[in-house]
Order: sequence, then structure tokens, then C-alpha cells
Amino acid sequence: MTPSRRPRRPGSRLRWAILLVLVPCVVAASVWALARTTSEDPSSGAAPGGPRGTVVSLTFDGGKASQYRYARPLLRQYGMSGTFYVPTGPIDANGPCCMSWQQAQQLYREGDEIGGSTQDARDLTIPLPDPAQDYADKQKQVCGARDRLAGLGLDPRSFAYPAGKHTYDFSTVHRSLADLVASCGYSSGRVIGGLFADQGPAAAAIPLPPEEPFVVRNPDRTSPSPLTLEELQRAVTAGAGNRHWIPLVFNEVCHSTDPAYEDCMSSVKPVDDAVLSAFLRWLHDAGTADGAPAGTTVRTVREVMGAPPQPPLPAPRTVVSLTFDGGHASQELAGDALRAHRMHGTFFVNTGLIDGENPFAGSNPNHLSWEAIFRLLMQGNEIGGHTSTYVDLTDPGIPESVKRDEICRDRTRLWQMGLDPQSFAYPYGKADAAARQLVESCGYRSARSTQSVSPDGVVVPDTIPPVDPFSTRAVGVSGNSPLTLDRLQRAIVTAADSGGGWVQVVFHSICRPSDPEFAACMADGVEESALTAFLDWLQHDAPPGTTVKTVREVVANGP
Repeated sequence: MTPSRRPRRPGSRLRWAILLVLVPCVVAASVWALARTTSEDPSSGAAPGGPRGTVVSLTFDGGKASQYRYARPLLRQYGMSGTFYVPTGPIDANGPCCMSWQQAQQLYREGDEIGGSTQDARDLTIPLPDPAQDYADKQKQVCGARDRLAGLGLDPRSFAYPAGKHTYDFSTVHRSLADLVASCGYSSGRVIGGLFADQGPAAAAIPLPPEEPFVVRNPDRTSPSPLTLEELQRAVTAGAGNRHWIPLVFNEVCHSTDPAYEDCMSSVKPVDDAVLSAFLRWLHDAGTADGAPAGTTVRTVREVMGAPPQPPLPAPRTVVSLTFDGGHASQELAGDALRAHRMHGTFFVNTGLIDGENPFAGSNPNHLSWEAIFRLLMQGNEIGGHTSTYVDLTDPGIPESVKRDEICRDRTRLWQMGLDPQSFAYPYGKADAAARQLVESCGYRSARSTQSVSPDGVVVPDTIPPVDPFSTRAVGVSGNSPLTLDRLQRAIVTAADSGGGWVQVVFHSICRPSDPEFAACMADGVEESALTAFLDWLQHDAPPGTTVKTVREVVANGP
């Protein structure tokens, strides 16, 4: 028997027809909404459709020390991030012009972008006589600088042409300067000028997404005078509009109580930090009666270009090396203190003085004996070289052959005694290019100066590993001021606050008040109680992440 067919309910065909129409529409709408959200989310890594509203980017040129000192606190105060374009050469050279690498990394950790320029900020549009060499040189300038930033974990995506000059073609390879910048791995290149506040919104801002990512323009300004609040606000209001981008450029940031304020304000296009503060507050209050146009936001160049989020840097670490120069007999006290704290130091000794090759007849009781040196070694300390008889390697009156003999003979003697000397300290902390080459040629792996960094000023630690292992710096005695516990602690705290790094501390004599020669000892020494208290502090109360390592350990193994 054939089963009877179930009768259809009225309207069932109509409902199916409606569903067949609606489902594709809903799916299409969902896909469109997702794509739209992704294109507007800078964290998505997608090609930028451009954030909505008026977008302002705060860019800072040259890696200036004043930018870290005075712009950084203001950016944090108003919850904003900037793009800092830094040249690698001056920072590697620890020049007074610029922030340190530790400070650049601190900016990065706080959400700022670190962009690239070149190694030495030279004008890339000036040709070299040899066209083939011209391209190779400029490629090294751009790609080499980016590699340096990437090696520090700063993930550079944005580039700024030195002086904003970008119009240049390489005849031998048929490429433009912008092509070169792109080939090095950048996603944008910022010029100087090109936007005009007096010619309407279309000429005062960059429509998003930018049509020319390697010609990122900004408000044109020919005057070298200081930036004013009025002109900064005018640049934003003139270019305000949906998906309008206004990158701004800042150089030196000047503070009225800084001793260098007048010189700072006499530089090219500086900004007073009070003006910058008022401008950031105005941006922060966007949409209010006293603020920027409604919908105005601040983004880094990286965010505007749609790059993925910045990968995190490891937590900052401060490594302290306790170094002892000259092989003073009193440094046995330091060995005892280090052993009690389960720490190790680096002792730089003069083998000729230990062996009696000095102005005094016979052995010198003011210097460590070989027995004392072996005890230090067995306790885990490092023994390094310091020349045989403590000669000034920069003295033009001493022949180069004598200087070489002083360095190499000292190292050979340490080898003969069963030691493995890898680290060297320049006598008097004095070094030049010739001395550096001699030290390296004798087989050392690093060389340290002294008094390059004062605990009374800004302590700029070395990077780990150091940029130049034969020109590392240290905190030492400044003038006739002894190393006190307070000065030693401030040196480490300042370094840690700047993002960490490597701080070498130099000690000479270890002085006891009961010693009849205590006053003379303190001329270049540290009181035993201060050293012990410093080791206690390093062990228990130093900034988080602070460790103590020998020079050899840092140079060979890093942090």
C-alpha cells in the first residue's frame, strides 16, 4: 500500500523562499562588517583602510636626549604614543646629543614606536662619484640602520629621510631612493613639508589610506623659529576631516629650568615643553569646547600604516660588573667581601709591578702577591690585564713598540701563571684608536676605560653586548670625590630607570679608618664599610632584575 503524502502547510513555500533570500544577505553583511572592522583596526596587521576621524601622528626626529627627558613624561601623562625616528650612529657612539639605547627601548616598552633614519643622518640625495659605490653606501646607511634597530628588538617599520630629502634615483640599478627604503623592510618613509594649512583640508592632510606611503608629508614650515601652540592647533584644524591624517614633526624639546634652555630654543624648530603639554592636552580634550575637533585621535605612524602590534621586548635588566684596578694589596679585603656575598669581580693587575718591575726595589708590599691573586681566582673572580707597569697608552712620548710590549708582555705573563686573561683595562682610563688596536692585537676580547660615566650625572650604561667591546665605560672616582654608598647606589638606580644595561664600577684601594694612611687611601679609594653596604644593597635591595657578573661573563655570554 502506498503511504499517503503529508499535506503541506499553507505558506511553507513562501517561508522557504524568504529564507533563501535572507541567509545569503546576512552572510554577506557579516563578511562585510568583519572586513570593515579588520581594515580599521591597526592591530589587525591588514592594509590600512585608515582610522576614522582626524588622525594625528606625533613624530620626533633625531633621537634627541631632550625628547626622552621632556616629551616622554608628557606623552605618558596624556596617554599618547609617538614615533621616534633615531639615527643609530650617534646613539652607538653615546653622543651627548641623543638618548641611549636603553632609553629608546624604554620608550618602545611604553608603547612608543622607534622608527629608523640612517646610520649617521647624512643626506641621501647627495651622490657619490662612483655610481655603484653610491648605491651600496646608501643601502648600508638605510638597511644597516634598520638591522641595528631590529637587532635591539625594536621592530622598525617607519623611516624618516634625513632632512626630509627623498627625491633621488640610482642610475645603475634603475631604482629610486624610496624603492631602496622599501627594500630594506620599511613600510613608510616620512619627508619634511608638503602639507599646507592655508589651502583647504585637501592640501592640509593626507587622505587615508595614503597613496604614497614612502612620501609621508607633514605641515610645511620654512621658519627655524620655535613651534607655537597656535600653529600646531591650526595644522590640525585646517586638515580635520574623516580619515584625514596629519603627521607632525618635532625636534628638540626644551624645558625652561634646564641650564641648556637658551641653546635648546636657539636650535632649529624646537618646541618648549609647556607648549607641547598644552597641545597634547588640547588633543586629549578633542570634542570639547577647549579641545581639538571631535573625532581627533593620536596614532603612531606604524598604526596608521596598518602594521601588526609591536612584539614585546624582554623585561629590562641591569648587569653590574665590580672591577678592581691596579692590584692594590688592600683589594684582598674586596675578595673577602665578594666571597661573603657569593659574588665575583674582575681584578685588573699589572704583572710587572707584582714581579717587582717598579721604581721600588724588590717586591712591592702595596700590590697583591701572586698567592693573593690565585686565592681571588679560586674564589671565582676574573683576573684581567692592565699593562705590565701601568703606562699611559695615549702618551705620544712612548714609542708604539713599548706600548705593545707593555700590553702583550702583561698578558703573556698572566698566561705563564696559568691564568686565562680575556679582559683589559686601560691605565688611567685613557684610550685612543691606536691603543684599542694594540689591545685587540694582543689577544684580549674587551677593554674598559674609567671615569667615562659619572655617578653625579646621567649614567648611560653600555648595551649588552656592548657596541664596541674595546671601548666600554665605567663608573669611577670623579676628581677628589671618593666613591660613597649613595653615589654607587644612584649610579645603578639611574641606569635601571633608563632601561637597564651594563654598568661597570671601578674600585682602586679599599680603605679602613683604622689604617694610618686612611686619608691618602680615600683619595682614590672606597671605604670598606661602604663597599660591604653596597654589596648588601645589590644582593637585597637593588632594582628588580639587577645581577652581578664579571666582565668576561658579560662580553662572552650577554645578560
